[in-house]
Amino acid sequence: MVPENDVMGPSGLVTVSRASDARIAVLTLNRPQSLKALTTPLLDALDCALDMVAGSDAFAGAILTGAGRAFSAGADLHELGVEPMTMLRRMHALALQLRDFPKIIVASINGPALGGGLEVAMGCTFRMAAADASLGLREIKMNLMPGFGGTQLLPRLVGESRALRILLSEHLSMPPPRYVSASSTPYRMVIPSARPRCSSGNFLHPSRCRST
Repeated sequence: MVPENDVMGPSGLVTVSRASDARIAVLTLNRPQSLKALTTPLLDALDCALDMVAGSDAFAGAILTGAGRAFSAGADLHELGVEPMTMLRRMHALALQLRDFPKIIVASINGPALGGGLEVAMGCTFRMAAADASLGLREIKMNLMPGFGGTQLLPRLVGESRALRILLSEHLSMPPPRYVSASSTPYRMVIPSARPRCSSGNFLHPSRCRST
């Protein structure tokens, strides 16, 4: 049995609560003072939260979001004492965990989702972004390429040509808002903009469908 609200990691880095639909878990990244910059403790807390939801019959799916005004601003460049390759391996493990998550998980992008933060969202089954959310892979500004899985995830979602354009231009081109949340805040489906469908026309996991 999963508690009504549970806290993962020191200082509640990830909280697990129930949506209005009691069978949907809400996983909230909780480092608002740093715009949810990704650190090793935060990733460990998210790992524990995902394992809890995946192993619980109480939940049929999950929503991943950020507390406050951002989804995640990406890797915390000020984290000390962590070898770059250690962080890369940790993020790769998280990307695989999200990709293979046994239940539908939706990234609810409530604000900036940049660099590693966007790569986390790309690992989810679907992504919904607020109308004023900013998304981008800005590593190119530092003469780098996304190292947390974006170079593999993005082409699978939007195709190689569009992925290359996004990787080299820092920002994502967004369609107009098409979805409205319960709070009347406009939301839009992002990545892929071409809808993944199977021959039956039903929405399914992108890896199992073709884009039309």
